[in-house]
Amino acid sequence: MSRWKVDVGIAVGLGGLTLLLLLATNGIGLTYDEPVYAAVSLRHWGWFQTLGGIFRGDLMTSFRTEVLDRYWHNAGPTQADRDMHPPLVKVLSAWTLHGLGPVVGEWSAVRLPAMLLTALAVAGVYLWLTAAGSRAAGGFAALALLTMPRFFGHAHLLALDAPMAALALLTAALFWQAMRANSWGWTGALGIGYGLALATKINALLIPWPLFLWGWFARRKALLKCALACFILAPVVFWALWPWLWYEPLAHLRDYFSYHLQHYPIGVLYFGREYTYAPWHYPLVMTALTTPVVVLLLAAVGVGRKGQGEKKVGRVGAVALSGLCLLVHLGAFMLPGTPKYNGVRLFLPALPFLAVLAGWGFDWVSQRVRDWLAKVESVRHIAHWPAKVTVLLGLLLLLPGIVSTAQVHPYELSYYNALIGGVRGAARAGLEPTYWGDTYQSSLSFFNWHAPPGAVIYVHPPGVVSMLRFYQGAGALRSDLRLTGGDRAQLAQADYLVFHNRWGELDAPCRWLLRNARPAFAVMVDDVPLLLVYDRADLRRYLRG
Repeated sequence: MSRWKVDVGIAVGLGGLTLLLLLATNGIGLTYDEPVYAAVSLRHWGWFQTLGGIFRGDLMTSFRTEVLDRYWHNAGPTQADRDMHPPLVKVLSAWTLHGLGPVVGEWSAVRLPAMLLTALAVAGVYLWLTAAGSRAAGGFAALALLTMPRFFGHAHLLALDAPMAALALLTAALFWQAMRANSWGWTGALGIGYGLALATKINALLIPWPLFLWGWFARRKALLKCALACFILAPVVFWALWPWLWYEPLAHLRDYFSYHLQHYPIGVLYFGREYTYAPWHYPLVMTALTTPVVVLLLAAVGVGRKGQGEKKVGRVGAVALSGLCLLVHLGAFMLPGTPKYNGVRLFLPALPFLAVLAGWGFDWVSQRVRDWLAKVESVRHIAHWPAKVTVLLGLLLLLPGIVSTAQVHPYELSYYNALIGGVRGAARAGLEPTYWGDTYQSSLSFFNWHAPPGAVIYVHPPGVVSMLRFYQGAGALRSDLRLTGGDRAQLAQADYLVFHNRWGELDAPCRWLLRNARPAFAVMVDDVPLLLVYDRADLRRYLRG
């Protein structure tokens, strides 16, 4: 069997393992955006159903302006309710729901696109680094990405961040291969890959900058083809995948960019201080504190190691390209006025490139370990099995990430590493222990078992009421329970108050209760409360003041 077939088989195995793990651990609670995206995906599905009219002789109904506007323009009553993101993930979600819902379950099917793209990214990392010269680097980088707790958590969600990260990585890998092969086939694949990224999230606009900067110095003669792919073919793919752009494209693109340039600010707690826009170093610090320490150390080794092989598009080129991509995806969020909140979610595309650098660092370390073993008389025989040594060393170095992910599941979005002392150290230092609503699911069993019939549950922040109603409609929360939030007058009539421990979102009652009362129920990680429920007695204590 050829080496290429073996590598493809390994990549398929890694992707399959990724998909199986994500499906098996799909117990992470709903996040803020998922009910919105689920509703939008159903609206998009409605448009595909109208295409049936073509077979009845009604050729143009689906393409009329009012029909396209109804199914593809996702305007809401407020800016917070609008979904002005491209549709790729939501369209894929609609298709996986209707095609695979009976097989894997509806909620897994809805979330499946992010899992599939993550599986492709894991397989793609392996193939890229193997093509650049090292199976060891490729295998370690693929598994390092999968065992980053925060990335692993996001990879489950019906959201845009993990898909964007996956497509940013795949686009970079395709660009590297297109530059190396200088062929129209790989160039076309690059254009399609970048077009899919554009159809996922606006962050895709960051992708070409490091690619072409690297390409200018690496192999200038192949740049023209890549430019045609990224700036002509990819926009065509983007336009074709978003029917809202099929009419009045310039006006709709203006609305699209205007929405993101004027996005409402979201506060963040950062080392004990509340910010509307966190300081410039927030992306660097949060990445450093939420990535397994071993990965950080190996990434530093990967940057500093001496390259071997082809200087332009081999190992050195892959290191240089990954480093530039990492800097751009972090650096864009270090600029003044750019949003900085929700942990590493907004700049999640940086993490795959950190994993790539760690893969090259592991390749260097494993070579040094094998060289050392060959020099030590008592263990010299072990050096005769370099593959086994490499695999065992890789598993040992990946173990901290695996253990951390298992320990924190299903609250991977709350993970902090040993540099800050875990979740406990992060909370003590004034960092947010949770932020996106995934913990509210854990309160459902408490309410189902302990709430009296018809109990009133006051939910904070008010927007989470819709998320708990989503659970209620799915049968996960008792139908007799009454959900409310936002109207402080109703707090006096409530039987329970539930909120998560995101300080910047807490109002006066929540802050007082967090400091002065013992919750009736709490979700704890590392002795830090992520979600709290207070009963009527504590609410009365607060109201009596």
